[in-house]
Amino acid sequence: MKRKMRLIMINDLVDLIRLQSKNIEHYKQYPIALLFFIMLLLEVPSTFLSERGGSSIASLLTYNISIAFLFTFIEAIIFVYWFGRIGKKYSFLTFLHYDAMLTIAASIPVIAILLVMQSFDSLPWVGIIGLLTATLYVLYMFIANLANAVGSSKKFAFGAIFIVALLQGIPEYLIL
Repeated sequence: MKRKMRLIMINDLVDLIRLQSKNIEHYKQYPIALLFFIMLLLEVPSTFLSERGGSSIASLLTYNISIAFLFTFIEAIIFVYWFGRIGKKYSFLTFLHYDAMLTIAASIPVIAILLVMQSFDSLPWVGIIGLLTATLYVLYMFIANLANAVGSSKKFAFGAIFIVALLQGIPEYLIL
């Protein structure tokens, strides 16, 4: 039974990466503790690959993990409010499960892009293009999947993601 659940989860993650989200309720089948554990595991290679010169790895990893978990909760709260405005009423836990799955799915291509960028470390333009590509893809991935899962327009989902991006960008900008 556990093996079947893992295969379904992997298929769901691939579907999210391919912008083919299922109904938001579908993702509640995965234990939230497992989703958070996977998020934690994916923060390690992400932090090592995007290491910034001025900070120690331990402090940077602690910061990245804290921000990832904090904003997963904040995003779920914002999504409950935002989509509730148009009658798409889902519980906080439903959005929390879904947001954790989206975060995991978004981490996979970002880590792949960071690996490619490491290979071309001597070419600064590769880093700029890689960072821009990863950012745009993750934003579009969140918007398209969220709109599909909730049954709203991409324009309305963009509003939710824009608010979340602003809220997340402010501390990132101030600290870094």
